[in-house]
Amino acid sequence: MNRVNIILSYLKHLWVANNRHGIHSPFVYQFLDEILYAKTTDKLSNLKKLKQQLLNDRRPIKITDLGAGSTINKKATRLVKDIAQHSSKNEKYGKLFYLSLIHI
Repeated sequence: MNRVNIILSYLKHLWVANNRHGIHSPFVYQFLDEILYAKTTDKLSNLKKLKQQLLNDRRPIKITDLGAGSTINKKATRLVKDIAQHSSKNEKYGKLFYLSLIHI
């Protein structure tokens, strides 16, 4: 077997492996089992509904930005949908964050 096949085989293993053999911490084992390797989507239906509601919300709100400021919208009054559109994480990280929070 040449080096390319070995590397590809290893990368494939890393992609599909979900073995918890080396995990000794009960917290980490439970986190991996219930969050990262879980295939349930029933907990995520509320999250999708909430994001869609925020994306459709056209109410203006007043912002007091104490940080570096927005690079997209520098106005003091912004629409909820604009904040949700530009500030939300992508679906992958949003799911991880949400499931982590409800796990704790």
